[in-house]
Amino acid sequence: MPFAKCPNCGETFHLSVGDVKAWYAEMFPGHIVGDVVPARCFGCWRTLQQYDIVKVVRPLEGNPTVQIGDTGAVVEILTAPNGDVGYMVENVRPDGGTRWLETFTRDDLKFVVNPKTP
Repeated sequence: MPFAKCPNCGETFHLSVGDVKAWYAEMFPGHIVGDVVPARCFGCWRTLQQYDIVKVVRPLEGNPTVQIGDTGAVVEILTAPNGDVGYMVENVRPDGGTRWLETFTRDDLKFVVNPKTP
């Protein structure tokens, strides 16, 4: 079973493929069976939707309050006239107030598959 490492968040994960040798030859020529290959994980390639829970994987320039590993909810999806998409994400304090509300690119965020509830 092949393993991959996400170039966006660094997570290592396994892939389920049919013929492993043929898959390496077709998808990653030059690699040998057993090599860890670069591929985006589910959390980094999945299309984000409003209210998804996400984790910050890149620092946000200009706001030191936002830390790598912080989580928040996508409150709005913004599309620029040139087609670029931004994600407005809110991080909430335990008392229910907003800790930060910032706009990110898709590469700054990772979808949280199983968010923990308090």
